[in-house]
Formats: sequence, C-alpha cells, structure tokens
Amino acid sequence: MSALTLTATLAGTAHAEEIEAAGTATETTSASTPEAAPTSAEPAPQAPAEPAVEPAKADEPAEVAAEPATAAKPVEVAEPTGPADPTDSVEVTAPGLPAPPQQAENGAQAPAAAQLSISATVAAGPFLVGQQIPVTVTIANPGDADATGVKADSRSVSGSSFSIGSDQWGELGWNGTGVTVPAGQSLVRTVQGVVYSWNAAAPVIQLIAYDNAALYVAYTLSIPLKAPNAASGTVAGRAYADRNDNGSFDAGEGLAGVQVSLGGGLPETPITTSDAQGRFRFTGLPLAAYTLNAASSPDGWTIENRYRELLVDGTDSTSNIELRGVRPLSDRFEATMEFTEDVYNVGDHAEIRVTLTNKGSADLTGIVTGCDRSGGEGPELRDVDLGPLAWPNTVAVPAGQSRTYTITGSISAETGEYGVVIYGCDFGPGDDPEGFPSPAAVARVSAPPADLSASFFHDRDDDWTIDDGELLAGVAIGVYDGFTGAFVTKVRTDANGKIVVRNLPAGLYGLKPFGPWRPDEYHDDMIFTFVGTCQHCGDTTVRLLPGPVVPEDGNTDVDPIRPGTNLPPVVTPVTNPVPQARAAITTSTTSTDLADTGANVLGLTAIGTLAVLAGFATTLTARRRRKA
Repeated sequence: MSALTLTATLAGTAHAEEIEAAGTATETTSASTPEAAPTSAEPAPQAPAEPAVEPAKADEPAEVAAEPATAAKPVEVAEPTGPADPTDSVEVTAPGLPAPPQQAENGAQAPAAAQLSISATVAAGPFLVGQQIPVTVTIANPGDADATGVKADSRSVSGSSFSIGSDQWGELGWNGTGVTVPAGQSLVRTVQGVVYSWNAAAPVIQLIAYDNAALYVAYTLSIPLKAPNAASGTVAGRAYADRNDNGSFDAGEGLAGVQVSLGGGLPETPITTSDAQGRFRFTGLPLAAYTLNAASSPDGWTIENRYRELLVDGTDSTSNIELRGVRPLSDRFEATMEFTEDVYNVGDHAEIRVTLTNKGSADLTGIVTGCDRSGGEGPELRDVDLGPLAWPNTVAVPAGQSRTYTITGSISAETGEYGVVIYGCDFGPGDDPEGFPSPAAVARVSAPPADLSASFFHDRDDDWTIDDGELLAGVAIGVYDGFTGAFVTKVRTDANGKIVVRNLPAGLYGLKPFGPWRPDEYHDDMIFTFVGTCQHCGDTTVRLLPGPVVPEDGNTDVDPIRPGTNLPPVVTPVTNPVPQARAAITTSTTSTDLADTGANVLGLTAIGTLAVLAGFATTLTARRRRKA
C-alpha cells in the first residue's frame, strides 16, 4: 500500500512522487532530539549569516564534494531557471493512508500521534561559489495524526558556509506560520541556497524539521562545490552597434568605449573598456559565478541585457560573449515634465504636466512609468498621485503624436530646506529604464538665502582619495542658476582649493570650472549642488581632471545682473588671484571633513542623483575614501 506525496515547491516546478506508506522502511534520519527541540514558543534556528566574500587561496587544492547522500527515492530536480517563488501552490495528488493504529501493551489502542522524517537531495553539480544551488527537501509524516505547525531550516556543519534565506522556506520558515503535514503524507519543497565565499572545503549542511509537538528531525547533506582555485577562467567578448538591426555582429560594427565590469567572485570589481573593435577581456578569474554589467557607449548606444550572470567554470563558455548595442528609445520617444507654477510655498498643492511625444514611424504601446527610483528622500514631491500613469497601468502613443497627463502632489517642509522641489520619472516599455527618456520637473520653493562653499581637487592617481597636494588653487569657477542656466558669478579658488559665495537665494546651482580643467566622467560641463539649510547643502567637494582650456565667462568676478534675486552675493576675498602650485596639506586619517577647509565631500556622497531642467541632467555616483 502506498500514499502519494503532498508536494510544495519553490523552484517554479512542482514535483509529486509516490512514497512508501507509513510504516515501511525508508532511509531517513532518526527522530531523536540531539538538542533541545524548538517548541511553538521558540523560533526555529535561523539560517547562518552570509559571510564576507574572501579571495581564493592559491595553494588550496581543488575540492569537489562527494556525491550527496539522498533519500531512498530521490526527487528528480529540474535545473532552476530563476529565483525561488514562495507563492507556488501546494498540490495534493491523492489522499494519504495513515499507519495502522498502535496497540498499547495492555491491549488498549494507543493515542494517535504524528511523526516526522526529513530527507533532501541536490543535483550532481559541481556548483560554483556565488551560484544559486537548488536543494529539494522532503518532510514526511508516517504517523497516524496530523503534524501541525511544521517548520524547516538549515545550518552549516562543516566546510564553506551554505546560506538558504528564510524567504525561501515560505510558511515553513522560522518566521512563518508553519504548515500541516497530514498523517501518512509528505511535503516537498525546493529551496535555493548559495555559498558566498570559499572556506577550504565544500559545504556539509543539516536540514531540520520540527513541529508544535516538539518533534525534531535532521538530515545531513553534502553540497558538491568546485573550489575557486581548481582552475582559472576567462570572460571575453565583443560589444557592437547593430546599425542594420539584424541582431548579429557585422564587419565595422565594433563598439568602442563600452565600460564592462564583473561583480562577485573577487574582493574588488574588475573593470575594463572595449577597444576600437569592441573587444573586451578578463583573464585569470577564480572559478565562480559573476555578474557582468555593461554601461552604455559614449555615443549613446544602449547595451541589451546589460546585466547577466556568468558561470566561470574553467571552460570556454564565457569566452565569446556578444553585447548588442541598440539606439536608445529616447532617440524616437520624447518625454517632458514641468510644474505648472514657478515658485511654491511649503504646504502647497502642486501639479506637474507630463507630455509624451512619439517621434518615430511606429506606434509605441505598453509604456510604463517609473518614478521616484531614488526612494523619496530629499526635496522630492510628496503624496504623489500619478493618475493614469500609476503602476501597473500602461499607456500608448501613436506614431507622430503626443499625449499629456497630470501628476499631483504636495510641497513638503523638507523642500524648504533646499529651496527647490524635484520630481523625476522615466517612460518606456519594460523594466530596465536604460535608454528611456528620463525627464524631471523642478521648481523653486520659498526659502531664506544661504551660503555656497566648494573645494576642488585633482585626483592625480585616480584613487578617489584627496591626497597631499591635490587641492587646486587659483582655478576660476563659474556659478550658474540651476533653473535657468543663467550666469550668476565667478570666483577663484584659494590656497586650499576653496570658494565661498555668500547670501545666495536658496536653490539649485551649477559649478563650471574654467581654464585647463574639466569635471570628471560622472558629469558633463557642470557640477550641481544645492544652496539652503539642509544638512549637506552648499558644501561640496569636486573632483576635477585635466582637460581642454575653457574660456572664462563674465567680465568681472561678480556679475551684478541676477534676475529673480533680491540680494547680491558676497564673495570671499580672493587670496590667490594668479594660478599657483598646488598647496600641500595634511589630511586627516579619521575625520569625515577636509583638513583646513571644513568642507564635507558632498559632491562625492551626499547628493546622489540630481535631475534638473534648463537643458542639463547629471548622475553623480561617486564615493570618497581616505588614506588609512
């Protein structure tokens, strides 16, 4: 007599398999309790914390775990195609048959009781560090009563740590409600685990199941994992501009200047740039799972599937990758956003007019709106109502036509600290906004005037660290209105590479270096900053690189004509009006401020993303480090 499995999976494919009826011999761990079993009042053992990534050791031999132990009737596991889905349904294939009733020694019938057993299987592998590894767990109840509040967990026993997130278990997890396994039936669930760093040997883990009645069982399983230093691998390929839109590389289509990076597998992220033929190459890579990231090319070509997982396993499977470049959607699809008023007060209701224009010859359908991707911090519009543009709605724009929509929201008190309110969105068919039109609406918010200060340095060794002698003296800096682009004033940096402009109306400003200097690769010709009372407003440090000579704007150091303002700026005295050698300074190894300047490196960390009107937009994604 047999009972059919009650099956639940998390890997997108349900598995149902006939198992032996309760009471027949199956190979599982005993139901003894090696430690105090969890009860309904105690949480299940939690999955181990994810370890920090460690580089492979060159002198360690390659290790591949032995074939894993399996249950008597292993469940066949399909290769996973994506992350686990804890919402997959539980499927009952047939009613189970409980075990025959137990008889007490005195001949009376024993009370019905649940029992638990657990077993697990893993595919043959071997797998790689960083790769998602599917483990199929079977929890059976050979008893004659239902097992209630059943939960499951895992823990590492030896070797490299193997992590299964609590979300993989669903209601079986320590923070779930538990499930009921009926008498004589089984539950099967496939979870995904990962090894984040290699620790001399392949993982050995225990899978654990327990219920409300203090039943506690465990099963030991070896995970077949290939040592990262067993061999080395190569990631190589070509980026190309698919000019004839035929989906493949043709002669002359190599795309130069595409930045390609590899995440995972190494303590540092290697970065390279495609050459004149579009080729790129990484060699000597430890065996592991990596994430390839390809940025857009300098002339606007957008890389399809720019994020992809690569399994560097020592074969040549990752040695001929093609990165197809297509023209961005923004070439033929335009989006604009503008507030209906120029100036707001805190607490006002605000409206944004959105206009979508299809400049192409084909209709555009399925257009999705993505807004507030930065998370709602700073001077953004609050209490936003996107109307017809709200998720999951989509809109269509016929060829050669425009469509207009309205977004509404409120002006928060925080916008008054910046003197500006900003709200940005992107528009296009799909989830990846790369190449989509991404406009932003910007308006002034009434606020008191404040000071602007900024320090400028030349990062000679490109280490994102302000080293001795890198602050720039005597550089002419133009200050521009961030709303209109109008020239406001000009001032030169002092001996510590610093400028200060006092009593500016609160709001958004652009800083433009003149002479043989230019902003770094994360900017166009200006660096944007806020002036106001917010924590980091008006206090910026800017990384400059040598560049072509830029003629100075303005005939004097202060331009007296500044429309829309009522207080002239007060410029600090210029102590070094003539360019001089870079001043040598002593930098602190612990302070978050610049020695001798008091300026926090806002330009590298605090602003994040600034989307502005007046014909310029910038993304500031940089970081600041100090010498240890």
